[in-house]
Amino acid sequence: MILQNRLNEYEYEMGFILANLAYHIHPKIISRIQYINRNEQSYFDELFAGKIDTENYLYDGSACVFPGVRRYVSGKGKKRSYNFEYQAIIDDNTFPRHIWCFLKSGKTYSGPNWEKSELSEFELAHIFTHKESELEFEKQFFSEIDDDLLPFGDFSCASNVILLPKGTARPTDNSRIIKAVFYKRYIDLYGEDSLNGRSGFRIGEVPKWYSELKWNEPYLPENWEKNIEALMNYRTKRITKIVQKAFPVSSTNSPAVSVTKSNLVHKQSKKGINGDFPKLSKIELWAKHPNQFNHKIVRAFLNLSEAGNVSIDSLRSHCVKQGILAKNFNSHFASMKTNAGNSHGKIFEEFDNGSVAIPTTVLMEIKRHF
Repeated sequence: MILQNRLNEYEYEMGFILANLAYHIHPKIISRIQYINRNEQSYFDELFAGKIDTENYLYDGSACVFPGVRRYVSGKGKKRSYNFEYQAIIDDNTFPRHIWCFLKSGKTYSGPNWEKSELSEFELAHIFTHKESELEFEKQFFSEIDDDLLPFGDFSCASNVILLPKGTARPTDNSRIIKAVFYKRYIDLYGEDSLNGRSGFRIGEVPKWYSELKWNEPYLPENWEKNIEALMNYRTKRITKIVQKAFPVSSTNSPAVSVTKSNLVHKQSKKGINGDFPKLSKIELWAKHPNQFNHKIVRAFLNLSEAGNVSIDSLRSHCVKQGILAKNFNSHFASMKTNAGNSHGKIFEEFDNGSVAIPTTVLMEIKRHF
């Protein structure tokens, strides 16, 4: 009897089954993570300076939840600690499990929490590789893959970590066609902009029967905003503590960073307790006066940000629809980008591409009162 690998004869059936079994994280959640990453980019740049290459994790469009963390290599250092050889924090899948555990239960990963939240019925699967050695395989699916790509950020990238029932994840590792199917699903959900160093997906590699597949709806729990806020606060505190333990502030030139119960903030400068935001205390007053322009503009931003990134045009349009004259919006918005004189105070940042953001320190204050 001839031994023959007949996997390719059943790829349609496998694809159909896996599409019905896989759970992806909803694009709304991914957009929120990307937004927070942009706001905290400078924080991690300073925290990681000379220790971890931030660009491998917080690249443009990154949904990496735990920057600085890469997959543990057997026998190489202590898990969930900074590894000087790899210039990274190494982990064995605990950090990616935090993502799903927070989404499902609002709690950190632990054996009991994983069990109670029914996640123990599933295992994690990465769509795109987070290992340098496997990038060669992916080149057949993309017209361009950066030659110097180090895909470590994909290890804890929320859009890259899916759930599959136990025992079903292996086909996603071993079948080229099934890989193509999951690559296409990723791009359908999140687009190519969030891909790490990969572009020009070759649609011809996707089987014609892809359109027949019936996928689970992306996972979006009712309390997702609260849980994502908790997850991202946890990640920043946890990563900071690990780095500070490896590089004590007193004995290195690393950035002076302190951890408080409410937030992680840089040690205060001569500007005072609120650093770059000396008028932060005004936010509490704005929250109590819903008829004021500053209140309306902040509220409009919060509403729009639920759907993802916010542009200056969409913010202005939304405010006009709420009854604010365009000229009034322009003057008040300008006053909310500076601390000069009698301005409202620096609340917003506007970027060259037309996008608008609220720095994390300010956003946390807003969420306490609005």
